[in-house]
Amino acid sequence: MWGLQVSPHGTVWTAGARDSGLYRLSADRWTHYGREQFGSPDDWLQGGFAVHQEQVWGPTGQGIVRFDGESWKFYAYRFKHGRPMATVAGRAGVWILEGERTLTYFDGRNEFSLPLPKNAQKVPVAFDRWDRRSLILTGDDHLWFLSDGLWRWERGAWREIRSDLHLPDAVPVGHSQDRVWLWLRRSGEVVSITPDGSVARRAGLRELGLEYGTQIRDVAESRGEIRIATDEGLVSFENGKWRNFRRPPGTAAVTDVALGPDGSTWVIGETRPIGNLIRSRSLPLGIAMLSMVALGILISKWLRGKPRIISRPKNNWWPPPALCQASI
Repeated sequence: MWGLQVSPHGTVWTAGARDSGLYRLSADRWTHYGREQFGSPDDWLQGGFAVHQEQVWGPTGQGIVRFDGESWKFYAYRFKHGRPMATVAGRAGVWILEGERTLTYFDGRNEFSLPLPKNAQKVPVAFDRWDRRSLILTGDDHLWFLSDGLWRWERGAWREIRSDLHLPDAVPVGHSQDRVWLWLRRSGEVVSITPDGSVARRAGLRELGLEYGTQIRDVAESRGEIRIATDEGLVSFENGKWRNFRRPPGTAAVTDVALGPDGSTWVIGETRPIGNLIRSRSLPLGIAMLSMVALGILISKWLRGKPRIISRPKNNWWPPPALCQASI
């Protein structure tokens, strides 16, 4: 799996690591969407996917797909400036990073393009996970872009965010309503940046209870609660304190984290060779762990301090055709 987003209604979305399309978990039931559901010639979402409210957007090689909460629609579209590299969505529509220098907007009817900041470094063709996050849309519907510097789209133009931080060394790892989270690789710190360039929150590896050299993977923030996914496990900020919950058993790293509307925490834990999806409702009591192996996946959630399996595979590919429950 790669990518993890949770809608305001608690629907979980992720993309498959071995196959194309998207997976949706709603009411303890997995649903896979691919070419047939998309109505598109292909289902590989090259630039990732984006969730806003209950809508989902994603660029394929032949166009753009959109889920309106009930059904999918495919918009045939030719990407004129290069392959899709990153995707974010907001109230007005979807923004897709095309090639090295162009940002395209689409809302289902209208489209237009705008260049990236003039002084920004070109997006490398060999795009990786970090590059995909260089395009950011905060909760207040403002676009941000990070590449050797940090810019914010305001009043029809890019404004460079001036900061004392060493931004060429920074990696975007998350955002909140109006701030962007960066991981400073040189110092290992994770920082939250405001639109005026000031640091709203800052934490070093020692403060987070992490070893020197630990990689920060993802940050989720909502209503004053913060979750950080790292190579060493999940770190949580609650009641004014940081707490490190380490890695769930059987995992090598926590790669993605998201907060649900009910206060739940969703996590993807990387194993060998593929990852796990974990949900915890009560972090102080522990983390519900599920095991993904070559034959499939177990999905667990933490409810009132007691984990239970809500999905078990019966075939060689997940999600399973039927659900079952069992005590762990």
